[in-house]
Amino acid sequence: MKIPQSIPPGINPDKAIFLSGQVPSAKNNKEIGFYLKATDDQTGNWFFKKVTKEHPEGQLKAITPTLRPSERTENYISDIVQQIITNKKPFKELVRDMPKPYVIQLHFVRKTKAMFDFSNATEAIADAISGSFWKRHEKIPQIVTQWIDVDDMANVVFIPVLENMLTGKPLYSVDPASPGVWIQPLDIRASVEKPELKGTQIYLF
Repeated sequence: MKIPQSIPPGINPDKAIFLSGQVPSAKNNKEIGFYLKATDDQTGNWFFKKVTKEHPEGQLKAITPTLRPSERTENYISDIVQQIITNKKPFKELVRDMPKPYVIQLHFVRKTKAMFDFSNATEAIADAISGSFWKRHEKIPQIVTQWIDVDDMANVVFIPVLENMLTGKPLYSVDPASPGVWIQPLDIRASVEKPELKGTQIYLF
């Protein structure tokens, strides 16, 4: 794993994890896939003709269309799987004792200055570290890639680096030699000041 020589603003390397590799736009890199229906009910389904030795003229099989990650996204997540496995324990240490939902700051390091969508790139990272990509993998058990239980809002919220948003600093950086993403949990308890009441009465209407 190659970590960029320059650390982006708002990133503390001691409290962050860097995953190397250009992160694809998961939502924009999806394709339609077709899967065999598990049920024998063929009412209102899509079909394809499957030729076998038993049915040389072809037999209609019920299928269902669905969106699935493109080959580009699948290759990216497969390429970083060892980084995901290796960094699971360090991530668990970073979020230890933090309340859920975890607030996860992402700073993407891009190959070029070409525009990209934060939410689409975030989706690829969410799939990779929630283990959802590995649910039915033949060789890699989901548990070894699962940094978080699921990527719903009860468990995790992804944002750009908060400090950079508040101070107007860049929300992503460019390094053609070392693209990737910084993953830095935000301890919201240390970021939100509790109000001092000191005798103030609060009325609810």
